[in-house]
Amino acid sequence: MSSQSNRRPYFDALRGLAIIMVVGIHTVPERAWAFDTFENILTIVIRLSLNCAVPLFLAISGYFVGSKKIGSRSEYFDFLKRQIPTVYIPCLVFSVPWLVMSVRAGHSSVVTDAAKFFLCGFSVYYFVALIIQYYVLSPVLIGLNKLRGGVFLTAVISAVSIMAVTCMMSFRGYNLPLLVYAGGFPLWIIFFFMGIRFSDHSRAFDLKYPIIVIAAGLALQIIECNWLFSIDGRGLGIKLSSFVFSAGVVWLAFSERLENSYAETRFTAAINYIGRISFGIYLLHVYVIEIWKRLLPAGSWVVDWIAVMCLTVSVIAFVKALNPRFAKKYLGFR
Repeated sequence: MSSQSNRRPYFDALRGLAIIMVVGIHTVPERAWAFDTFENILTIVIRLSLNCAVPLFLAISGYFVGSKKIGSRSEYFDFLKRQIPTVYIPCLVFSVPWLVMSVRAGHSSVVTDAAKFFLCGFSVYYFVALIIQYYVLSPVLIGLNKLRGGVFLTAVISAVSIMAVTCMMSFRGYNLPLLVYAGGFPLWIIFFFMGIRFSDHSRAFDLKYPIIVIAAGLALQIIECNWLFSIDGRGLGIKLSSFVFSAGVVWLAFSERLENSYAETRFTAAINYIGRISFGIYLLHVYVIEIWKRLLPAGSWVVDWIAVMCLTVSVIAFVKALNPRFAKKYLGFR
């Protein structure tokens, strides 16, 4: 996250595209998918292409964290005091309704509900817990970036973690909570570290290499997805092949050549705005989805996707206009 006065339009656009992908992931119909019709195959391939959203967000955060001065103890704690409340307080505010609904439902103990509340375990808010962990670990990761083999080490940690998650959920049958299997820093560490890496290394690389990784990763995703469908019906989400694909997307997205060729138009200005309010969209869109699906439970994916995006952005713009200071501090509407 960067301050308003230090924004770079290209990275706002990347955030905008990433949050659009997140909404797409969460609005895809929940049903059994199969590679049986052209429409299903196209839908599956598009859905698999969206798996780079969280890695892209993490890499962007790592990129800006990597350029911060947090070498001394005072700088580090000042950094944490600035960064953590900006994500944690809004997450708690948006978690309150989920907490109330969980307590009323009575499916778990009050202690469990309280733990989920303070650990960002409700809904899809695991990302907040995740990014806080990386903020805390930033000095370690920045130090690791100065050593040889940092990319290899973090890649191995992420690969082992995602394979362990796949084994436990698809082959052992464990129904792990989202916070447990996706909210731990080892799983996604390669992407946050890639951002830190790009913050002080050349980004003038040949584009053909990340494009090759993207193409290979997407092909591997299709193969692995079809295989996992035959095991437990779950293959659209994160897996080793999606991490390969995402690494290629992050690599390509951080190209200096692409950033230098970025031009602001009416369309990109809209994407930039979405990027600037992406954290608010992330927090709010799950509520909009619930309301929208109650109104139109049988809508198409594209309609749901567009409608949820438009409604969420409209609500955020309205609330910001009413009370921008409150919206920023307590709701994360920046």
